[in-house]
Amino acid sequence: MIGRWTVRGLLEARLRTTGSVLAVAAALLLVVTFRAVWEAEAEQLAAFVENAGADVWVMQEHVANMHMATSFVSGSVRRRVERVEGVESVSAILYLNTMVEAGARSRFSYVVGIERADQMGGPWSMSQGRAEIEAGEAIVPEILARVSGLRVGSSIRIGDRTFTVVGLSAGTFSLANPITFVHADDLADLLSLVGYRSYVLVRAGPGVDPDVLAARIRDEVGDIAALSTKRLVESDTQLARQMGSELILMMTWICAVLATMLVAFFLHLHASHGVHDLAVIKALGFERGTLYRVVIVQACLITGVAFVLAMLLALLLQVVGPRLVPVLALTFSLSDMAAIGLAAMGVALVSALTVARRVGRVDPLLVFSP
Repeated sequence: MIGRWTVRGLLEARLRTTGSVLAVAAALLLVVTFRAVWEAEAEQLAAFVENAGADVWVMQEHVANMHMATSFVSGSVRRRVERVEGVESVSAILYLNTMVEAGARSRFSYVVGIERADQMGGPWSMSQGRAEIEAGEAIVPEILARVSGLRVGSSIRIGDRTFTVVGLSAGTFSLANPITFVHADDLADLLSLVGYRSYVLVRAGPGVDPDVLAARIRDEVGDIAALSTKRLVESDTQLARQMGSELILMMTWICAVLATMLVAFFLHLHASHGVHDLAVIKALGFERGTLYRVVIVQACLITGVAFVLAMLLALLLQVVGPRLVPVLALTFSLSDMAAIGLAAMGVALVSALTVARRVGRVDPLLVFSP
């Protein structure tokens, strides 16, 4: 009986219940979406390293990152790396963090100088145009082209040089680090460097462990740093999280506090409006513990339905969001969703218990009040 009463109380107050569910769902969606944006940016930061096709990265001594790092190695290093046992092939890229003038705006970009299209470290997927780059040409991310009004044949500027866009790459854009490809000789001229590259990319021979090969390269070549792709990805991701940790922590707390306030307010509001119904239950002789259960179950039902709704909207947003806002990337984590759901349920229980204390003092005479 009490179970039917609990559910009926929610159904009879449809407008109030619906409002509470929508408000709680909006609060949960806010938190999970903020986390998804951050996770997507963190993943995209390592996309270039993961898709470059290399097993080992050789760089300047004491350098252990690509993100916000500068590295220069001479041509002799490349030749010595080629002679190390276990090395199957070697490519080299020049790399620069700088502003790229695209359309009417200047955007921060990772500029990668490559020597030929089939080498490691070039664009791994093209949506339009060609991957082969000649002097004075560039390849830009398709999303950057879309939001900047660029197309194949348009021009961009890097420093004091103008480049013609000959291709649009896929999977190379993020809000923090879109990747622009140019010819390595052009970038070397721009930096006034002759005979130097930033990173030497190594493909290991069959059956050769990348970490073992990296250690062998460090020992035999000397005065350089060498990391497997796995280690470099871990290093870059860790650095990005450290650099953004304070901002992320602050924003997460703001979202969490806002969500907590919304959840607590609407659940408290819903329970407070049901005091008259609870007085009826008490007048019928049910114990205080039963009243507590009614309030708690109703709060948990509202939160549970709101959580499911928020997760469905999050999945829909993951599909529709990038189409509506091309620069937006979302990566929803099941572990994050579960943690947010558990936290919301905890807030619901605390809110329900605060109302339950009031319920315990409900006067049965309220049944007869208008």
